[in-house]
Amino acid sequence: MITLRNYPKLGSYIIIENSTYSIKEVEDRNKPIQGVGGFSEDGQLIGIYAQNDKLYFFENGQTYETTPAELQCINKYISKLIRCFSVTIGNKKICEIVYEPFIDPGMIYYDADPEEFDVLLYLSRLLKDEESMQNFIAGMMRLNS
Repeated sequence: MITLRNYPKLGSYIIIENSTYSIKEVEDRNKPIQGVGGFSEDGQLIGIYAQNDKLYFFENGQTYETTPAELQCINKYISKLIRCFSVTIGNKKICEIVYEPFIDPGMIYYDADPEEFDVLLYLSRLLKDEESMQNFIAGMMRLNS
């Protein structure tokens, strides 16, 4: 069983078991958490987690074991309003999501980061380079030791 923090919902977790998932609202802050995940604008479940010093990418029931050297994640604007989130492992593209990010209209009035509302942008920043991925793996291992 893998537990991911359900980004951006506090106190909500995604439980992955046998390639299926469920959402649990849990107040237990001592629960072991292996990673973070969330749902894209079109409802796809995307997540990353670390277990036994290894990195895993999860997309809609499919788990991919990888290393920071093999994984490449890009999230960029492809037009004025549309972004493309893509993940490649080795030379194989395993995920590509084209989406229009949610923009909170209140951002004009208060200081907010677009990452607060966009799980794909948040994940792409965690996966931006080998050092970030190594830090993520080390952080998850420390969190659960």
